[in-house]
Amino acid sequence: MNNVWFGRGVADDGEFRLCGDVAGKRVIELGATPAPPPIVPNAIVLALAGAKAIAADPSAQRIADLRRAADAAEVRVECHQSELADLGFATSGSVDLVLATQTLDDIDDLPRLLRQVHRVLRPDATFVVSFTHPVAAIFDGGGGSPVRRYGST
Repeated sequence: MNNVWFGRGVADDGEFRLCGDVAGKRVIELGATPAPPPIVPNAIVLALAGAKAIAADPSAQRIADLRRAADAAEVRVECHQSELADLGFATSGSVDLVLATQTLDDIDDLPRLLRQVHRVLRPDATFVVSFTHPVAAIFDGGGGSPVRRYGST
């Protein structure tokens, strides 16, 4: 079975084990992460593992792609086209895990998003986040040699 993907060049949840057993749990993925093939999108991995998978993404195209992929995988993923901080579809304290992989780098109002995540999570629930490391910007196209100096644009 595939594992939750945290980003290019990063170990997956098979190694990190941050998400835990998601069977029977309500899990929101913030951003319908377009994982590169052959990696399976995280919301589908979670649904295959028995979670009630929910995805929120502002992109109509990514939501449509995720719906098609979920249909092909024969799993149900509840999809919401919304800004990542707009979690009004989830009631307070109703979510067991929120996952955001490589999707929070460009959030305009991070404090608002964090308040919403805190609101929807059950007490002692988990929020798993991965960010792109700033040093990654010095590399281009996945090569092993830097193409610009750190801090330059």
